[in-house]
Amino acid sequence: MNKISWTHKISWILFWALGLGGWVAQATLVDRTVEVTTKEKNPAQARHELNDQAQAKAIEDLLIEILGEERFHKNQAVIQNKIIKLAPRLLPFAKPGNLEPLPDGGFKMTFAFKVNQDDVDQLILNNGLAFETDVQPVLLPLVYWIDKTEEQSWAWWLPGSSASVGGAGTSAGQVGAFATSADATRAFLAKANSTLENLLRNGFLKTGFFSLRPQWLNVHDALASPVSLEPSPAEMQAVAAQRGVQVVVAGEMQILPSPSRPGAYLLDLKMGVVHMPRARKLAQVARRVETEVGAKSTVVMTKLREILDTMVTDLAGQTLESWQRGAVQSNSYRVTLVGPVPILVQEGFREALKAKSRDVRAVRERLIGNDAVVFEIETATRLKDLAQRVAEIQVNNAKLVLKGVTETELKYVIAKGK
Repeated sequence: MNKISWTHKISWILFWALGLGGWVAQATLVDRTVEVTTKEKNPAQARHELNDQAQAKAIEDLLIEILGEERFHKNQAVIQNKIIKLAPRLLPFAKPGNLEPLPDGGFKMTFAFKVNQDDVDQLILNNGLAFETDVQPVLLPLVYWIDKTEEQSWAWWLPGSSASVGGAGTSAGQVGAFATSADATRAFLAKANSTLENLLRNGFLKTGFFSLRPQWLNVHDALASPVSLEPSPAEMQAVAAQRGVQVVVAGEMQILPSPSRPGAYLLDLKMGVVHMPRARKLAQVARRVETEVGAKSTVVMTKLREILDTMVTDLAGQTLESWQRGAVQSNSYRVTLVGPVPILVQEGFREALKAKSRDVRAVRERLIGNDAVVFEIETATRLKDLAQRVAEIQVNNAKLVLKGVTETELKYVIAKGK
């Protein structure tokens, strides 16, 4: 049986989940060679029977490798009805060998397949087979913070992070109980992370998931080995395995000076949910927003509390949707609304696009910025074909006009009134 190397795939999907990679990935295809036999005497009937048998066996072999034989047999009814029946869709390439007679009657054939592993993985998730137990799924936040204005960083897994938490109530810039302003900044970042952990706990509980609070639990003290500020895929995998969790909330949160407004700050926030054993991206959110002008400790924390709440709600909703939706025949594409986009247009775009074309199965907000808003859509239709149907979209009192189409992205601008 072929062995699957997950290193490259994990690297790619974590990169994608943090919003740093491309928006559309090539399908991951796995080679499978299958030999099957039948006692059918009629060559035409035998060929047909062997083809069906080989398709099912190719998928079964991959599922056994992914799930293990015990879990495969335990869930065989679900697998047969929800996955094996879709075998023709999961095998984009098939090369049948010669129909060879058997000495005692009947025939045998050898088939070479390429299996769409991404679609198999998605079906595993959709049908609740991804986890080894039937308990509530547990998530581990691995979110790191960087304050570019002070050149300081913080993450719960770094040495000294526990000490930062003790002074988290002190505002950055107010040294007070801290030896240096750097200590005060790290304490401020620890306070921001504590706020995020509480929001993740409450937000994911509403959708049936349980998010750990590693900062509050001082998990750092129990780590088997050091972890980098920006964890590698292998480090993330190791921490998740050590804590006994299969789902990670990966994140990068940056505080930067505003490029245009002295005294204001730019928050560049990215989070993604990843199922580690299968390296599957379940959800992704990003925000790039500016604060008001004022004391950093006040304006940054105020904006964080405002933005993080909506980000977590969106992230939890996407994660639940990934569990529930069927995505075998869907492709993901990017839709960008260029320019300052009024809030009513942002809020109304999802329903307006889905009303314009029934082929659009899902619309997810990915990035809200001052100069663009980015969505991800799922559709079984080629993007260039879809573009012809959605060249113009009316959203409330605004008309969105299509200005650019590639194989992976649609770009809209708001038409100017006459």
